[in-house]
Amino acid sequence: MNQRELLDQFDELAVTDDNQFDACDSEDFDWKTASQVLPLYYRKRFHKWWNPEKYDYSSSHLLAKYCYKYFLDWWDAETYDWEKGSFVLAQYCSEYFDTWWDAAKFNWNTGALGLAKHCHIHFDKWWDPDRYDWEQSSWALAQYCSEHFDKWWDPDRYDWEDSPVLAQYCSKHFDKWWDPERFNWCNASWALAQYCHMHFDKWWDENKFNWKDSSKLAKFCSDYFDTWWDENKFNWKNGLPDLIAYCADHFNKWWNPKYFIEHVLELQSEDEEQLADKVIRIFETLITTLQSAVQKNT
Repeated sequence: MNQRELLDQFDELAVTDDNQFDACDSEDFDWKTASQVLPLYYRKRFHKWWNPEKYDYSSSHLLAKYCYKYFLDWWDAETYDWEKGSFVLAQYCSEYFDTWWDAAKFNWNTGALGLAKHCHIHFDKWWDPDRYDWEQSSWALAQYCSEHFDKWWDPDRYDWEDSPVLAQYCSKHFDKWWDPERFNWCNASWALAQYCHMHFDKWWDENKFNWKDSSKLAKFCSDYFDTWWDENKFNWKNGLPDLIAYCADHFNKWWNPKYFIEHVLELQSEDEEQLADKVIRIFETLITTLQSAVQKNT
């Protein structure tokens, strides 16, 4: 359930006496404080308290967040607090995008993420590579705007620290973005193995791949086992279960009692109960794998 649905549920519980809003007409009514409280707790009674001449628009971002159902009643582009409220406009009022969008007033520093995440269907209307916050929100383009990849992709502006998201959500554009010199091998090798295994022959580099992530090779790149397998580099401690489960067809190539025993011994530093569970799982997987191999050969 998203935040808007939660707010709608809250509205059903926020039953109050309409007469209490008579105080809003009083000269002594504290509109500065009330402007922060009314949208949050009394949005369902919006028309009972709304007064565009008295409302403190420094809290107008709360209108966007809590009173989006009444957007057309309160919206005023000149008084709206764009500095604080750009992101929530994109997040909660995306259906009114054509009404509120103003590239010159929008706060790109805080709101770019909101545009990519919540207004991607309006991408062609808001996209501006010179204003977009590449440093903080490159990942959002890859995750939410992959269908517009050819329009926004710029290898010189994209933050390559976000390489994992690029590999995960833009794998079908692999040939366009792949750059082994810029790719973040340290933090994103796992993503290449998991989401770009179909391009294995293009990205594989045993000297750049982070072998701490080699369990992903075993799980997702077993078809290329003979190309990547190296018993001296493989992460036996974390990768043995996946090696057993997904590379059974190559058992005779990787099976090494020495590494297997060393792996089990390394586990002795862990909690006894967790150790027992892990060792049992490893042996159960190994037995199942061997049984399958025997059945396949008989």
